Amino acid sequence: MEAAAELHALTAGAIETMMLVMTRVTRGHTGRPLVADRGTVAIYVAVTLAALLRVGVPFVGDYNFVALAVAAGMWSSAYGLFVLLYFGMLTRPRLHQAG
Repeated sequence: MEAAAELHALTAGAIETMMLVMTRVTRGHTGRPLVADRGTVAIYVAVTLAALLRVGVPFVGDYNFVALAVAAGMWSSAYGLFVLLYFGMLTRPRLHQAG
């Protein structure tokens, strides 16, 4: 792999996944349990598969455009799902915890 591809692999995987740490932070700061529900797991699966597919694009030959489009769609789906699931948590008052 060339240096640019290696750097893109790092940014496509590690940085995107770290950005989704927002799921844990959102849950903690809004008083919700620190448990990944099915939707949150789907977010992580989608962004991880998107990153793997994006890094693998140079190796799929004639299907590189299709692979890139699928990776972009999965990435968009992951962050769109984040907005759908977490917008309400971030815009409503914090839950009260029994204590």
